[in-house]
Amino acid sequence: MKLGNFLFTALSLLLFFPYVGLYSFGTDIQPWFILVAVGVFVLSFKRHLNIYLAFLAIPFVVSLALLLVGNELFNSARSVLGYLTIFLAPWITLLLLNENKARFIRILRISSYVYLFVALVQLALDPQFLTQFLNRSSTTIQRGVVSLTPEPTFYGLVCLFFILALSVDNIHTKSIKISMFQVLFLAQASMVILFGMIYALYAALFKFRVSHLFFIATASVLFATFAYEISSAYDFRAINLATNMMLSNNIIESDASINDRVSAIFFSIKGFVDNFGLPNGFGVYDEYLIQQLPQQSFFWFVAVDDRIMSFYGSILFELGFFGLIVPVTYSIIIFRAFRHNIKDMLVRMLFLNTILFTAIPLSFPFVGLYVGLLLHKIQENKNSLHAPV
Repeated sequence: MKLGNFLFTALSLLLFFPYVGLYSFGTDIQPWFILVAVGVFVLSFKRHLNIYLAFLAIPFVVSLALLLVGNELFNSARSVLGYLTIFLAPWITLLLLNENKARFIRILRISSYVYLFVALVQLALDPQFLTQFLNRSSTTIQRGVVSLTPEPTFYGLVCLFFILALSVDNIHTKSIKISMFQVLFLAQASMVILFGMIYALYAALFKFRVSHLFFIATASVLFATFAYEISSAYDFRAINLATNMMLSNNIIESDASINDRVSAIFFSIKGFVDNFGLPNGFGVYDEYLIQQLPQQSFFWFVAVDDRIMSFYGSILFELGFFGLIVPVTYSIIIFRAFRHNIKDMLVRMLFLNTILFTAIPLSFPFVGLYVGLLLHKIQENKNSLHAPV
């Protein structure tokens, strides 16, 4: 099946704008990308399959089996679609890149500018601009704008994965800088800013010289001083968290939002261990929380819900040892893509595996977009080795 121009563009836009839809299905991420991608896969499933994608399909197959014994059909089906996204998003990305890499990258860059334009209009003129095409829109005066996502955090995540995607071949530095600007000044997403600090830490460990470390230390002191001064005059969530982190002995225990998010990581992994690595299945996480919360006092602001606010946490709790396939496969893909640059490989591997323990949804297709770009890089590396001299 050869993709036409319209289908190529439609698939790309559905991949890059997962929260946008003319009709809401009651979920933040709309299923249009999955619906169209499944149709394309059925018509040309033999193309672009490889051993890595085959492994990423295993969690989806296991989730289908667990669906048969689940209690809540809606939440279970939503989880299954998330596992389908883990496989289907990188497959579609690889398909589009093999069809026309230049066009795909061009649409990706234009999409990042669309997010920027909408965010600027929301900031300067109307905070509700184009939010009618989203299932919901949630922000406050202390937080950033949402652009074409439900919350500033998700807007920041989209920009972060734009940065990761565009940095695979170290090209389009202008687009990368624009995405960084969006994270810091438009989304103002504290979680994504923290991700940037984590990346800087890993880069400092593996890539930077002593002079770079001195620069980071100096910049950190200056930022801390600036944040402390400005927090008394302006009520910004990201700056407040930064100052609280400096002043508090335990920011995880003192901040309600962080306490809730970290609890999802802790209890999902604990549930994986408590069940000896066997699958817990769907629709039981809230029951597990009700049982576990009275036995401790550290996590005090926990939303008792079936949904687990952790990408890897969800996989490990629900699928058990089958879920280990995903982080292992991701790590191998990053290793193969950057094996000629060990330092860059280590930074990217540690960074991706770290942030995927946080509140990134399973059905967030930008993770698959990044993995698909890495798979294409593996192909290009292989082809370059066999190219005639």
